[in-house]
Amino acid sequence: MCYVIFQPDVIFVYSIEQISMGYGSITAHALMSLEARGILFVSPGLESYDGMIIGEHSRDTDLDVNSVRAKELNNIRAAGKEKNVKLSHPRLV
Repeated sequence: MCYVIFQPDVIFVYSIEQISMGYGSITAHALMSLEARGILFVSPGLESYDGMIIGEHSRDTDLDVNSVRAKELNNIRAAGKEKNVKLSHPRLV
């Protein structure tokens, strides 16, 4: 989402983004929770760096997100705990 403010001889463009705050490979587990907050520009498996724009935020503030968060693995099994991650396709910029 971009906001454009026109003034004489000057144009300001404000964009509201989801910004990565970690280094590493982007995981599907992290993107699953971020998808509800706005439109994503990346897909799982891409390398991320600090300050990388991950997507658009649906509200009026920038959002720092952890896109490299991994799912905790433990040896305790529970019924219904295993979820398949289904993501929509990222918007190509």
